[in-house]
Amino acid sequence: MAPSLDTCNRGRETACVDETRKRKHSGTGPIGKQVGENLAHMRNARRLTTERLAEGVRQLGVEMTASTVTKIEKQSRRITVDELVAFAAVLDVSPVSLMLPAGRTEQVQLAEELTVPWERAWRWAHGEQALPKSGGSTAAERTQWLDSNRPYMSPLTINEVERLLEIREGFAPFHVEMNYDGERWGESVVTRPGNKRRGEDSG
Repeated sequence: MAPSLDTCNRGRETACVDETRKRKHSGTGPIGKQVGENLAHMRNARRLTTERLAEGVRQLGVEMTASTVTKIEKQSRRITVDELVAFAAVLDVSPVSLMLPAGRTEQVQLAEELTVPWERAWRWAHGEQALPKSGGSTAAERTQWLDSNRPYMSPLTINEVERLLEIREGFAPFHVEMNYDGERWGESVVTRPGNKRRGEDSG
């Protein structure tokens, strides 16, 4: 049994603090719990035993045992970043796929004090859209965020994505047409269903 507050007050402050830290760091947070659930689901879907999965991880140079796989799945042991990446590589999924719920839900808890809509969580994790913040964000801030989180994209593509995100925030659904001449994308044409496309005769 963990030390009580009364025990701490009787001169055992160090023992109480150590036990509290032990309990805190031995458990898993909301993402750790989701990883455990997803790992078990993906492993079973591929008909892999815990030993087979552990062997695949070891082949990547990351220490792993079948019992550790079980502990992670049951959320009794925290997973490291290196282990997360190795599991994702062996299972042939992105690390994000292990961290977030695949099935659509209303909200996703990213941390004890951070909950966001399911779709926004996935878009954020894929570097497509920043987490919502009070006061919103400017077009320049959104473009800078995309540039920082998608370094493989060209500036032109980033601008197009930013424009489409801005439009998506304003109304949905919408239809998009983009011209490509073999070297670069041209101006995008966006219309709402039932509306005429830009440039069409209004009369």
